[in-house]
Amino acid sequence: WMLPAPAQGAVMVACRAGENELFAHCQKFNNIDTEICVKIERDFLTTLMGGCSTPICALAEIKEGTLTFKGNIFSIDGNEKIEIEAECTLSEVADFGIKMGQELLAKGADKIVAEIRNFGA
Repeated sequence: WMLPAPAQGAVMVACRAGENELFAHCQKFNNIDTEICVKIERDFLTTLMGGCSTPICALAEIKEGTLTFKGNIFSIDGNEKIEIEAECTLSEVADFGIKMGQELLAKGADKIVAEIRNFGA
């Protein structure tokens, strides 16, 4: 009934640039499907200029070679919700989160984003 915050619950391990051996070891436990989904959700959030306290939800899931994405944004008072849902193949995932964010903005989310950015100003 409710979508999570973008990348909610994802665990990440980071290493310094140039730590090639450590990076190679980390790749052994990297889950590529999770990596793809988290990137899409974070790209969606970034496109909407959101952050940790912004009422934006996103969920990307991969099943049988198809990525399903659902995302939304709420007005500050919670009375308005604009949502998007789409699918793509794994060969089409590059910039998919950005595309979903841009489509949501075109559907009227730009007004909600402006309202959020001006809140309390």
